[in-house]
Amino acid sequence: MKKLRQLALFLLCFALVFVLCMCSNEDASVEQKKEPQSLKEPQALEEGKGEKNVGELKDGKPQGQGTLTEADGTTYVGEIKDGKPHGQGTFSYPEGKKFQPKEVEDAGRTWIKGLPMGKEYVGEVKEGARDGQGELTYYSGAKYVGQFKDGIMNGKGVMTNPNGVIYEGEFKDGKPHGQGMVAFADGKKYVGQVENNNIQGNGVMTFPDGRKYTGQFNKNKMDGEGILIYPDGRKEEGMFKDGKFLN
Repeated sequence: MKKLRQLALFLLCFALVFVLCMCSNEDASVEQKKEPQSLKEPQALEEGKGEKNVGELKDGKPQGQGTLTEADGTTYVGEIKDGKPHGQGTFSYPEGKKFQPKEVEDAGRTWIKGLPMGKEYVGEVKEGARDGQGELTYYSGAKYVGQFKDGIMNGKGVMTNPNGVIYEGEFKDGKPHGQGMVAFADGKKYVGQVENNNIQGNGVMTFPDGRKYTGQFNKNKMDGEGILIYPDGRKEEGMFKDGKFLN
């Protein structure tokens, strides 16, 4: 009888050890089945000031393809690098949004105060700003296709206005400035210098009735020395003021 009790006790201890080993192995297998952090699905990241970022995350920052939304309703869809729009993308702006002044220390950029941001921008983006070749449409119906620098129109481009006026040429600080061509809805055409969105300097204006003026301009009018040639060969050469020939 004593031997039977000892045998039963031995079998009970063996069974207990076996069960403990099996539980330990099962916990290990469950731990191995946990999803690696790097393979989790892209998620939304809520940050301060009402911003919402949706896309892939790397080191806690949006990366790759994604969507960024600002508190004022501005949205960006496209390529993202280190949490900022960078690459090819699309900005959509709320109506009435304008450029806000920035400190020079902000990546060395200066922003033009008061210029409208527009309605939608499609094109190249660098470190969060429109930079490179792009297309910008406005709520007014105007459209610009050309070069951008630090968020604004800079370089060569074409601006089409809803009133039928088309400007093709150089831009500076968000406005036509430099050498360009202006085509008017009534048939007039100007080729020459443009300054701060005005026909200013030397240029040539042709009229739909056949007249042609070559000379100086001031605030969109013939002003200064010039020559106006009529279709019948007549000429007015000398000084002009406010669009009229003086002598």
